[in-house]
Amino acid sequence: MSEPLSLQHVNGILSALNDVGRTEGNPGVLGVIKGMRNGFVYGARVRFAHSVVMSLLFRPGTIKDKLRFILNMTLQHGGNLALFALLFKGALVLFANLSRRGINTPLHAFISGAIAASIAWGNNTSLNSQVCMYCFSRAVLGFVASAHARGWISNPLGTNNNAFRLFAALSWASVMALFWWDRENLNRSLVRSQVYIFDQSNIWKTIWDFLPTYKQN
Repeated sequence: MSEPLSLQHVNGILSALNDVGRTEGNPGVLGVIKGMRNGFVYGARVRFAHSVVMSLLFRPGTIKDKLRFILNMTLQHGGNLALFALLFKGALVLFANLSRRGINTPLHAFISGAIAASIAWGNNTSLNSQVCMYCFSRAVLGFVASAHARGWISNPLGTNNNAFRLFAALSWASVMALFWWDRENLNRSLVRSQVYIFDQSNIWKTIWDFLPTYKQN
């Protein structure tokens, strides 16, 4: 009769895996496994808090419907981020082991990120769209800041605050123009918020329409 799996056995397995895929610049397979775990934990934690707030404040339906929505979004975000971490870090392990120096380069990260994202985030869902738009905006701002720090581009507006003020102005100007002109092609969640703030504010019946309330009216 075989012995039950104990903590000592688990630690022995981890010790055996410790050097699998490891190079000078890459922690190997165990780094991939922990990256997958951390991806799920972080994604689930962030989406759970967001889903609870959005469900309680804006989503119609019964308590059961709200709980199902919260659980589904939490698992979806955590699962997608875990899958992305698994594929991304797994590809980096492969590249590092194929490299003469055993280290990863920005090109490795770019290729690995493209492969992993096309699989983990490639379906056009509301959650994936939100996450990818967030990453896209951060990447654009990061590239601009990096180019400025290296002296490749200059800031004609003098300060970072002035540059951000222009960025904010152009972003909101573009959104509001599209809302007035072609809202059908804007993000539905964004349109709903804009309709509530700018269209429904043209209609009122009683004093309650001018006071903060739980119900959107």
